Amino acid sequence: MKSTGPVISVITAACNSAATLEDTLRSVLGQDYTNVEHIVVDGGSTDGTVELLTKYLPAYETAGKRLVWTSEADKGIYDAINKGIAMAKGEIVGALNADDFFTSPDILSKVAGAFAQDGASAINAPNAINAADATDAANISNGVDAVYGDVHYVHPSDLTRPIRRYSSRRFRRW
Repeated sequence: MKSTGPVISVITAACNSAATLEDTLRSVLGQDYTNVEHIVVDGGSTDGTVELLTKYLPAYETAGKRLVWTSEADKGIYDAINKGIAMAKGEIVGALNADDFFTSPDILSKVAGAFAQDGASAINAPNAINAADATDAANISNGVDAVYGDVHYVHPSDLTRPIRRYSSRRFRRW
């Protein structure tokens, strides 16, 4: 487990997401980077989402990570994300939807590496880095504003079976 480096706040907006949120929680919990604060902003769910969050609190503590959540009515996903940003304590802030998950355990390590002074080269844009390139040896010093990555769509009945992939390497500035 990697625990040195900046705190990364991962914000998840949820509303009646019990059917998918567990995969999201497990994927954050399974990251090899431990300096993580996972903020779940729930829109007042009635489907067991709150019970699921309560169930995962001890697992996050055991893993050395922080799970923070709130459940109250909001004005939609963007309001929830903004609430999460206001709650965030991390130096790096990102979003992971309640029906999404990280596909490998080193994603947040790569993100932290991209923001580190000896992290990665910004090959796609002057101040944005593809997370997959974050292990390249280069010098970015300061100036990285964003890290982005690929999107993998998986079959709903088999989360290990990809059905579509969007590569972030094709990203171009306008």
